[in-house]
Amino acid sequence: MDVREAKDYVDSIVAAAERNRERYAAARAAVTAAEVTVSEMDGAVEVTVGSAGELRDVRFSERAVSLGPGRLAGALMSATRQAQARLADRVGEAMAEHVPAHDLIAQQVVAKTRERFPSPERETPRAPAEAEPEDFSTRSYLDRGEQR
Repeated sequence: MDVREAKDYVDSIVAAAERNRERYAAARAAVTAAEVTVSEMDGAVEVTVGSAGELRDVRFSERAVSLGPGRLAGALMSATRQAQARLADRVGEAMAEHVPAHDLIAQQVVAKTRERFPSPERETPRAPAEAEPEDFSTRSYLDRGEQR
């Protein structure tokens, strides 16, 4: 290999590295922007989570008011878990827009997302439980039921 061939070879490696850097930067931006939206209780609760599982938006319809606090909280948590569980697929789609599906880094990112947010079992938002002994929402905290 002469000097000219060596220079061309090195230039091709540098160009390939630059293309990869650009693809991974685009993939990172796409993953960061990825969102999943899920609704519960016939649209009473709608949540949107970002690629890190964080809540980006929560919306309640007029129907949400009639659910009561316990069922509303249950619906909110259920929708959040479902949205988070769908993140791995959305992250995979975002990565696939920029890097090949067989890319090891892309596969690891999707696997880690799936590991972090496993698929929840289907939940039914529960009605609020009766007041528990230490629940002071229906009685004074000064009244612990103790005999004097």
